[in-house]
Amino acid sequence: MLGKFMIKNRLLFLPLALFLLAGCSKRSKDPNDMSFDELKTQALSAVDRKKNDIAIGYLEQLVAQFPENQDIFEYKFMLADFYMKTGRLEEAYKMYKHYTKFYPSEDRAEDAHYKSILAKFYQTMKVSRSCDDTDAQQTMKRCKDYMANATYSKYRNDIKDIQYTCEARLIDKEVYVFNTYLRRGKVQSAKNRVDYLRTVFLPSNPSLEAQILYLESKLAQKQENKDGLKEKVETLFSKHPDSQYTKMAQGLLKPKKGFIF
Repeated sequence: MLGKFMIKNRLLFLPLALFLLAGCSKRSKDPNDMSFDELKTQALSAVDRKKNDIAIGYLEQLVAQFPENQDIFEYKFMLADFYMKTGRLEEAYKMYKHYTKFYPSEDRAEDAHYKSILAKFYQTMKVSRSCDDTDAQQTMKRCKDYMANATYSKYRNDIKDIQYTCEARLIDKEVYVFNTYLRRGKVQSAKNRVDYLRTVFLPSNPSLEAQILYLESKLAQKQENKDGLKEKVETLFSKHPDSQYTKMAQGLLKPKKGFIF
C-alpha cells in the first residue's frame, strides 16, 4: 500500500520536476552562447538584485564578446563603475582610461577621466614597504592631462587637491630616502635625491626651497664641508628668516653633544 502511494506521488511530481529542470537549464545557458541582448538582460537583472560579482561577470562577457556593438561604451562605463565599487581599483583605472581614449566625445568622457584619477589615487594610499611611487606618478600624469583639456571643467578643484596631495607624498618619500642614504653614509646617493627635489619639485613649489636648503645643510655637515654648511645656513637666514628649517639648520653649526640629526 505504501509502495503504491509513493509511486503515485512520484508520478504527480514528475511534471513539476521536469518543469523546474527545464527552467534551470534555461538559466544556466553558457554565457559564451548568449546574444548581446541576453547578456545585457542578465547583467541588468544582477544589478537590480545587487549581485555585483554576477553583474561584473556578465558585463565582462558582454564587453569581450561584442566590442563593436554601437552601445558597448555604456556597458564599459558600467563595468568600470562596478570595478570601482567592489575595490578592483586597477581594473577600474584601466577601463576608465580605455573609455576616455576611445570615446572622448561621449558625454561621460570627463567623468571617466576623473574616475580614472580617483581609481589610481586610491591606490597611492595602500601600504607598501617598497617605497614604490608609480601609482602617485601615474596619478599626477592623469591630473595634468585632465587640466590640459580645455573642455574639462567639472572637477578642476578636486584635481588640484589630488595633485597637491600626490606631490606632497612624493616629496615626503624623497626626503625619507635622502635621510636614509645620509644615515648610511651614502653621500652621493643622498645628493642625488636632494638634487632631484630641487630640479623636479621646486619650480612649481617655491615654498619647498627652505626645506631643500636645510637638507643641503645636513649634506654639507655630513661631508664635513664647513664652508658649504655656513653658506647654506646664511642663505636660509637671508631668504627664509622665519622658517622652522632655518632654525634647524642653525643648530647644525653647533650641534649639541649626543644629538642626532
